[in-house]
Amino acid sequence: MNNKHSLSHAASVLSWFAMAGSAWATGGHHAVDDASILDPGQCQLELWSEHSPMHRLAHVGPGCRWGPVEAGVSADRSSDDSEPSRTLWSPQVKWATTLSSQLAAGAVWTLSWQSPSPRRTSQSILLPVTWQPQPSLALHLNLGRDFPRNAYRVVRRGTAIEWQALPQWQALAEWFDDGQQGNRRLGLRHAWNTQVSLDISRAESTGQPRRPWWTLGVNWTFGSPLP
Repeated sequence: MNNKHSLSHAASVLSWFAMAGSAWATGGHHAVDDASILDPGQCQLELWSEHSPMHRLAHVGPGCRWGPVEAGVSADRSSDDSEPSRTLWSPQVKWATTLSSQLAAGAVWTLSWQSPSPRRTSQSILLPVTWQPQPSLALHLNLGRDFPRNAYRVVRRGTAIEWQALPQWQALAEWFDDGQQGNRRLGLRHAWNTQVSLDISRAESTGQPRRPWWTLGVNWTFGSPLP
């Protein structure tokens, strides 16, 4: 391999890391959020399907960068063997800022309604922090609280580690407490191109009985970053 080809190959690999890192900075079905938002002028559509022996969920979530924040709305259609299907509608606003070359922090506010009888069920505040000691490795910490209507407040917390092993492949491990029980997840993300990524993961509760579930997802980032 000559020097010119070596430099070209290295540039290609670095380019993939940069573009994939930008595309993967937000989005996906993972429970632990990162402290980053879309670039100005960009939008994103998230689709995923979650399956377990007794539970199924389908998610649609578009969002765009608006000024200093990322705003979006999601619809989650869930069904259980013992209950009728229901849909949760959730507008969300997310803000994030860079504290240093390796550290970022943010805040996420979410409001939720449930149908078939539309009514506000809860709102939540989440504070994500991301530490990135090197370009291929990131650690995320989350702490938040749900404010359900006519119920006790629920604390949420979680931690996740992301490792970009190859330019087009990213691995994730996370632990999170949704206010009811602890859960853990292992997942993979593949960058189909610079705009589309595919997710697959397996999660389970940490208590007894163990309740595993699988999730398949697609993330599409579109639009052009503003100069």
